[in-house]
Amino acid sequence: MQQEFGPSASTIGVTLTGVERDLGKDILDSALSRRAYTGGVDWNLRFQGGTYELSGYGGFSYVAGDSTRIAATCSRPARDTFSVPMPRT
Repeated sequence: MQQEFGPSASTIGVTLTGVERDLGKDILDSALSRRAYTGGVDWNLRFQGGTYELSGYGGFSYVAGDSTRIAATCSRPARDTFSVPMPRT
């Protein structure tokens, strides 16, 4: 969703998505994450009739499920734009 506002046509956008799975003890339980959420926000603030502009974005992700599946998800470089190291237990 994106919304334009103000006299200089500034914009703000928000994206949210999520999945919840109840796979029981099925073989898919270790192949797929049980729960995952992701979202983000972006903005483009324009000032003085569009002469100046401040742009930015932020996002988050959360994954829950089998620890082996989560480790595989976090270590897949083809999917990562940036990653946070997982704590070792």
